[in-house]
Amino acid sequence: MGSLTQLITVFMMTMFISATVSQAQKATTVVIHNDLGGGLSLGYHCKSGNDDLGYKSLAPGGSGSFGFKPDIFGRTVAFF
Repeated sequence: MGSLTQLITVFMMTMFISATVSQAQKATTVVIHNDLGGGLSLGYHCKSGNDDLGYKSLAPGGSGSFGFKPDIFGRTVAFF
């Protein structure tokens, strides 16, 4: 279970750095691959300003993507 926690921590840090860097860009696309292993689903929720993409779930081995424009007031949030 320790490696799963490390994987999630690295993933979240990568997302934070990517979101911070991408604020200078006009649009951002996030591509997510569920490589958690152990038959685990990956849930995520993204909201930017008034745009709420809602809760999504990726099956084991699945992938998905979504695009958004970062909110200039720092209200773009992604939960995993």
